[in-house]
Amino acid sequence: NEDVISITSMKIDSTAYSYDSAYWANIRPVPLSKYEEKGYNVTDSLAEQNRRAADGDSTIVGRKKGFDVNDLIFGNRYKIADKTHLRINNAALTVGFNTVEGFNFRYGLQLSKTFDKLRWLSIEPTVRYAFAREKLIGNLKINWKQSKDEMWTLEGGKNISQFNDNVPILPIINTQSSLFYEQNYMKIYEQKYLKLRLNKKLNDHFRFDGNIMWSERTQLFNNTDYSIRDIETRTYTVNQPENAELDNTAFNSNKAFLTNLTLAYIPVVKYAIRNKVKRAITDSSPLITMSYTGGLSVAESEVDFDLLDIGVKHSFKTGVTGKLSFKLNGGLFLNKDQLTFIDYRHFMGNRTVLQSSDPVGSYRLLEYYRHSTANEYVAAFVHYDFRKLLLTRLPFVRDRGLKEAVFVNYLGTDSSMNYTEVGYSINNIYRIFRIEGVASFKDGIYYDWGIRIGLATNLSSLVSFGNY
Repeated sequence: NEDVISITSMKIDSTAYSYDSAYWANIRPVPLSKYEEKGYNVTDSLAEQNRRAADGDSTIVGRKKGFDVNDLIFGNRYKIADKTHLRINNAALTVGFNTVEGFNFRYGLQLSKTFDKLRWLSIEPTVRYAFAREKLIGNLKINWKQSKDEMWTLEGGKNISQFNDNVPILPIINTQSSLFYEQNYMKIYEQKYLKLRLNKKLNDHFRFDGNIMWSERTQLFNNTDYSIRDIETRTYTVNQPENAELDNTAFNSNKAFLTNLTLAYIPVVKYAIRNKVKRAITDSSPLITMSYTGGLSVAESEVDFDLLDIGVKHSFKTGVTGKLSFKLNGGLFLNKDQLTFIDYRHFMGNRTVLQSSDPVGSYRLLEYYRHSTANEYVAAFVHYDFRKLLLTRLPFVRDRGLKEAVFVNYLGTDSSMNYTEVGYSINNIYRIFRIEGVASFKDGIYYDWGIRIGLATNLSSLVSFGNY
């Protein structure tokens, strides 16, 4: 079958574990490097930890039996019945700061029940407290995994959302930029909502992701000007995005009935067979998406708009020299009779040194909401990883796993003036980080430059492609 690109089988000899390291060193044609030895030592240690944990060894760090009062803050996971677990999330990691809520934190639980290898249910209540607002809100999420190809989610309550719900700036990064640099980039609003979502794999070529939501949205305002480091030349901005198309992005409290329907398509699927188990290689072909987002004028809804978006994303090796990754999206509003700034098409901008988003799909220097649009748009990202470019021509650099890349990002809207970014990055630093130098242009004229630090490209890609 020409769609099957590999067939492998593996069997571990039952006597393999009885041999010591001297035996393996004797038969190995090429000695392990010191970096490989370190890696295998870590892997062996983790495997031993997992084996002991599976055997119920309560001495494993982080796997305590019974309840400890510290679990209320730092979290833990408990087995409360057969195939039923309760998890307390780590509340310490959720502590943050923004100019609307001041210091805030979330406290969440997860009760999960596994029925068989494919079906499971989880119930996740979460509360959020804002000290500057002196307000407690909460929501409840229920996940039902019907099969390996079908997931239902029902959630509702009150929560805090960014105007761009794709989260262009992580709360922890906004906390740092606000408290130490007086730059409150994150802009938020409150919504009371009820949402139903279905994510279903139709076959190896098609996946459907759709949701319907009723929401009551309320504008929020700054309640604090506190900062650890006072910078005389700066003050906090209002909790209201700046936009080139809309002079005033403020909105009155409104009700919205919204729907989003996305169909993802992989034209050509290749397969790998391992130990007689056939699996689809989902990144063997471009991923094409068609998405419809609509505001429906029903159930007292005060929005009425239709947005159509078409995208393509792919990543593939180019011989032995490197890897090319790209993403392209284009869309337009078919109808925009009534909408708020929340409903505009937003893009993944960034104004901080720390870059938290997928490098193939986000901008490095773009203002978060300056070019959000209610008109046509084109967004393009091209990223190329080299095997050898400049520093990677040196063997000791390549031996440490470092890679170099160049990238070009583009945004075309009515106001963006052909916004373009060109950048160079050193990737896989300690296997985790990347450092980038970026310059931006508008209509071909130099506009800005910056240095960015983010997750290694391979880690971000795993997160991105894993959603399909």
